[in-house]
Amino acid sequence: MNGARLMKNQQEPMKPKNETAALEGALKTCRDLDARLSNHITKTAAAAREIESLQATIDIDSEAQTGRAARLLAIQALAGGRLEVLREELEAAQRALIQSAGRFTLDCFAPRYNDVERRALAKVEGQIGAAYSDPDLLREAANSSTIMRELEPMEKHRCLQNYFEAEAVGVAERLLAGWSALVRFEEEHLS
Repeated sequence: MNGARLMKNQQEPMKPKNETAALEGALKTCRDLDARLSNHITKTAAAAREIESLQATIDIDSEAQTGRAARLLAIQALAGGRLEVLREELEAAQRALIQSAGRFTLDCFAPRYNDVERRALAKVEGQIGAAYSDPDLLREAANSSTIMRELEPMEKHRCLQNYFEAEAVGVAERLLAGWSALVRFEEEHLS
């Protein structure tokens, strides 16, 4: 049975690995929850303004107006509890995003950055090596090259960073932008 399973697995083409999927999913969850929270706050504030307006003009004999007032009062009464639940969900999603960003940094970004940096440095040293007899001067010149300077802005993403939950979305967005820049750099200079 294992042999048949092994044969089957060997015949299937390997699917490309999407290194960013977990981080992008956690980021989407945070954005969605933030949008729901903002929408909830907006609707609650609108209900409060409408209740205030209705208090001055309501015709209590009008079923439509009293029905609308009852709906608005129910929204207002339930809003605080629902708001707290949404905030807790968002905070939990932000914590999960921080964890996902940390795993992505350690498992994907840092190893790939280190590999790209090593390969870029070797490429530059190979191109300019004949002009330098001193290996230290060669390394210094290679590190000062245009290609290596282009790689520098991405370096900050290869280390774990401490940040607050409220910063999680921005950090994840910058990390994904750094990843895209790293992939682009690799395609342009090392392919």
